Amino acid sequence: MDRARAETGWRFCLLAALLMPLLLVSDWAMAQGRQFFIGTGSPLGVYFATGEAICQLVNRDKQRQDALCRAEPAGGATANIDALRNGELQFGITQSDIHYQALKGIGRYRDAGAFSELRSVFSLYTEVFTVLAREGSQVARFEDFKGKRFNIGHPDTGTRASLEELLGAAGMRVRDFALATELRVGEQGQALCGNAVDGIFFGVGHPSASILEPAKNCGAKLIPLTGAAVDKLLAQKPYYFRTTIPGGLYPGNGSIESYGVVASLIATRRTSADLVYRLVKAMFEHLEDFKGRHPALTHLDAKDMVQRANFAPLHEGAERYFREKGLL
Repeated sequence: MDRARAETGWRFCLLAALLMPLLLVSDWAMAQGRQFFIGTGSPLGVYFATGEAICQLVNRDKQRQDALCRAEPAGGATANIDALRNGELQFGITQSDIHYQALKGIGRYRDAGAFSELRSVFSLYTEVFTVLAREGSQVARFEDFKGKRFNIGHPDTGTRASLEELLGAAGMRVRDFALATELRVGEQGQALCGNAVDGIFFGVGHPSASILEPAKNCGAKLIPLTGAAVDKLLAQKPYYFRTTIPGGLYPGNGSIESYGVVASLIATRRTSADLVYRLVKAMFEHLEDFKGRHPALTHLDAKDMVQRANFAPLHEGAERYFREKGLL
C-alpha cells in the first residue's frame, strides 16, 4: 500500500512538473491578451510622452476596457514600423516620411517591399528638423558644417533617414564631415556641450528638453534649414512640410525657419477594429485633456489629425469613429 502511494505521488509530481511550463505559458498568454502596446521612442522623448498620454486616456475607465494600454519605449519611427510589420506591436508612432516610404516600399524599405497592411489611425504634431551648433563653431547655415564634426544620428532612426535625404539634396555626403558620429538623442546634447561635436540634427516636437539643455547649458544656437536643397525636397517629397521653430522657447534663440515631418499613430490591418475604435474614441472625446499633457501637443486640431499626412488608408476602426463624428 505504501509503495503504491509512493508511486502514485511520484507520478503526480512528475506530471505537475511537466505541466507547469505549459500553465505558466498559458497564464502569460492570458496576461498578454489583456494588454496592447504602443511603440514609442526614448523615455526622454516626445514619442514616449505622447504614447503615455494616449494610454492614460484609454486606461482612464478601466471598468469598460478589456485590454490595458501600455506605451513601450522603443527605437522610434523606423523601429516601430519594423515591429508592426513583424506583429510585435498593435500600434506605433512614426514620422510621415518613414510612414510613406514603408507603405510604398521605397527608400530604406525597397528591399522589404510595400507594407500594404499598414494603416493610419490619426496624425499628431509636426516634428521639426532641428540643427544645433556649438557656440563658437562659426556656423550660420547647414552647409557650413562641411569639414566639421557632426552627429548624423543612429542608423536605425527616422532622423538618420531624413538627414540622408537632406544631404543628397544638398549635394553632400557623410564623408564631407570631419567626423560623423552616430549618437542617440539622449547623448548628443552632452556631446555638443562637451566639445565632442560641432553640430547635431534631429526631428523633434517643440519645445524639447533635448534642445533646452544645450541651449541653456552651453549657449548652443539653432541653425535655419532653408535654401535650394530644402526647396527641392519640399517640391519633390509629399511627406515634408515647411515650418518654424517659434522664438522664445530656448535661451539666446529667436524664431528659426525649417521644415519637418508629421508624427502619426499607426497600426496594421490585423489590429482589432474594436480596439482601434475604443482608442480613437477615448482620444478624441478627451482631446483638450490630451493637448495639455505635453507642450508639443498644444496646437493639435481634430480635423488636421484626421486629414493631414495619413498616407496609409485609415484603419476601419478609426474610420468608423471619424464618420460617426462627421470628421470624414
